[in-house]
Amino acid sequence: MLELSAGYAIAPASNARANSLSPGADSPAIAPQRLQQLLSWLALKFGHPIHQGRLIQLRLTHQDIADAIGTTRVTVTRLMQDLERSGEIGYSPKKCIIVYESLAK
Repeated sequence: MLELSAGYAIAPASNARANSLSPGADSPAIAPQRLQQLLSWLALKFGHPIHQGRLIQLRLTHQDIADAIGTTRVTVTRLMQDLERSGEIGYSPKKCIIVYESLAK
């Protein structure tokens, strides 16, 4: 379980990592949606408003995010790069995630 500030925690998706070897378990259509939902939720709950959007000042590794959404670290890394290229997220100088307004809604 990933512990967050203010008494919140993110529980890993149940057996998602164990099932990732079965066909279709890490569906390419579901992982991006789950990641966007998680980032939006984190931005709303823990994000600090800045002029670009919301700054998530939590120490989250790609493995932490992968465990929370039930996919692999490699998939999260690829999806985060896709979101950054499309301008939906960015990073602060201290490597905190910035969720731009389009995704934070």
